[in-house]
Amino acid sequence: EGIERGEREDLKVVGYDADEEQLQMLKDGTVDGLLVQNPFGMGYASVVASARAALNLGNEAVVDTGYTWVTKKNMKDEAVKKVLY
Repeated sequence: EGIERGEREDLKVVGYDADEEQLQMLKDGTVDGLLVQNPFGMGYASVVASARAALNLGNEAVVDTGYTWVTKKNMKDEAVKKVLY
């Protein structure tokens, strides 16, 4: 509702993840961009961490599973589409 009221000209809106509603809002220009996590990277990192724990090899405290900055301009790029669909 705050976006629709448009009370500020300089307001930039960022969404997180990319469901159908958020993708439509990006296409419509309601949001300026989306931060989308990489589901493959998350799954892969989890499997590696589990294996390392089972082998008593230890793990990093923080695991970077990757993210992609998606805009109206790049949302049709092949690399971006892989994390959206």
